Amino acid sequence: MRFFVVDTDYDAFLRWLYAEHPGLENASYLEQLRVLDESLFSTAFFLRLNLEALGHVAAEAHMNNVPLQLAWARERMPRGLRGVAELALRRRPPLSRIFLAQIAAARPDVVLNQNLRSFSAEALRRAAPGALLVGQHGGTAFDDVEPFRAYDLVLSQVRPVVELFRAHGIPAEELRLGFEPRILEALDPSPTDADIADIVFAGSLFPGVHDRRIRLLERVCERFPQTRVWSASVDHLPLGSAIRRCYRGQAWGKRLYELFRSARIVLNRHGDAFAFADNSRLYEVTGVGGFLLTEAHPNLRELFEPGHEVGTYRDDSDCLEAIEHYLGDDAERRTVAAAGQARTLAEHTYRQRMADLVAIVQPRLTRPAT
Repeated sequence: MRFFVVDTDYDAFLRWLYAEHPGLENASYLEQLRVLDESLFSTAFFLRLNLEALGHVAAEAHMNNVPLQLAWARERMPRGLRGVAELALRRRPPLSRIFLAQIAAARPDVVLNQNLRSFSAEALRRAAPGALLVGQHGGTAFDDVEPFRAYDLVLSQVRPVVELFRAHGIPAEELRLGFEPRILEALDPSPTDADIADIVFAGSLFPGVHDRRIRLLERVCERFPQTRVWSASVDHLPLGSAIRRCYRGQAWGKRLYELFRSARIVLNRHGDAFAFADNSRLYEVTGVGGFLLTEAHPNLRELFEPGHEVGTYRDDSDCLEAIEHYLGDDAERRTVAAAGQARTLAEHTYRQRMADLVAIVQPRLTRPAT
């Protein structure tokens, strides 16, 4: 099968990536893609890597990465279209023309759109006629299911989301997130003293989406001022926020994995929409051998054994007590972290997830795969 993955990256990550590599915006498409892959930030890379390992063809587009998209246009679009694309980029509209050309060049059997707000399903279908159109939606709430009806299938790692779609007559399947073991080969062999921390939290802190996460983190930072918080921004928090005092800046990809591996405790808190365990932190932290402390959601036992492979807490007060307990017991913490890593490497890799994806989409193809 031929897969085409539609992806977008956080704007803050892209600013960091190109600042870290001066002149990268002028490099070739493949060179920019290589640097993006080696950052270990892009999920699309993990999907592509494992789909190819399973014998399929995979391509991707990072729709909001202007230098990368322009490089593709310079090298692979006809001259007339290339000129139009460069003019469009100077005016900064959506990069739709380049993107549609990428899909047409890929001739996919399956289009997997990981950001359903990035492009209309109707335009995707016109660009890839006959392809199976698959959307992916995470754990955020939504008010209107109608835009999802244009997809042949919707995937989500959150079972309540899958059930919601099905209740509205929209074909949906559960596909969990995972970990890429190749990450372990890229990490520095031993952490620096600057990386070692008692408690690390990394993630978004968007009001309205992560209100309970913010409240918990405020209590943790007040009780344990040695906590280190990594997030795109905390500018929206009150000036007296304890989170602000613990804020250490942004960390992406490889750097973030190294922080997870070396921290004594990595704190996880899912978003507010659904009480269901399956965010990326579950696998990222355990995958690199870090100790994860996460909510005791009812489905967690399907993924990890609470108290044996991950630490858990029931509510905010219980979280504070759990942190106190695990900070005081190095041996237990290391034992749990080792068991969690073994479980992730055995059952929660992207190779397994992509095999699941193939099994889900293959029976739904309406034409022979190429």
